[in-house]
Amino acid sequence: MRNYWVMKTFKDWWTIFVSSKIVGIDEDGIDDNYLTITNGDLDYATTNLGINDEKDRFFRNFCKWMQIGDYIIIGTGKQTEFNVVGIVRVISDYIFDANAVPRHYRSVEFLKTKDYPGIEMNRFKRASLIEHITEQDFVEAISSLIP
Repeated sequence: MRNYWVMKTFKDWWTIFVSSKIVGIDEDGIDDNYLTITNGDLDYATTNLGINDEKDRFFRNFCKWMQIGDYIIIGTGKQTEFNVVGIVRVISDYIFDANAVPRHYRSVEFLKTKDYPGIEMNRFKRASLIEHITEQDFVEAISSLIP
């Protein structure tokens, strides 16, 4: 079953995403393959490194629940802004590379890109790093981009 996501990123990372054909996330304290981190390691990161439940949820969404074939609407902007800069389809499983930026990533196929700053989309202005959305939200969002 295909999933749909919105992802907010930094302008600098958007440039990396496009040039490397990836999307990714990162967080100090999650310094290994998320799928192999033990509950004890996560407890330590939560207690000592500031990894809260929200950040853990972002990683669960990105590393565990996102799948090959899923679609992502990518946006940039300040906390209360979401400017669509791209739409991608996920083409790889989750990858961890300690030397990459970002270290946690997936390969993607770019279906559409827009020059920065992108197209304002108020419906996702409160979106956090990575959020699951319904197929209906995805279709309505894509439809709103058609002139």
